[in-house]
Amino acid sequence: MSGFLKLLGILMMLVGGGVLLVASSALHEILAATGIGLGAVVLALGTIADLLDTILLHLRAKFPVEDARILAGASVAVAQPQPSKEQEVTWKSRGTR
Repeated sequence: MSGFLKLLGILMMLVGGGVLLVASSALHEILAATGIGLGAVVLALGTIADLLDTILLHLRAKFPVEDARILAGASVAVAQPQPSKEQEVTWKSRGTR
C-alpha cells in the first residue's frame, strides 16, 4: 500500500509540474499548485505508511502472537496437566475431585 501511495504522489506532482509548464492563466497555475501540493501530501502519507509497517514488523518479531494476545488482555488457553491413573483411582475411591 505504501508503494502505491508513493507512486501516486510522485505522479500527481509530475502532472502538476507539467500543467504548470503549459499554464496559460492563473486558474491553471492554481490547479498545478494544488496538484503538486496534494501529490506531496500523498507521498508523505506513503512514507509514513512505510515507516509504520517497518515498526509493526519489528514489534511482531519482538512479541510473538501468543505474547501479543496476553498483552491485549485476551484469554489464552493453558494446557492443564492430566492426572495419572493412580490419582484417578485414589480420587474415585475417596469420592473427591
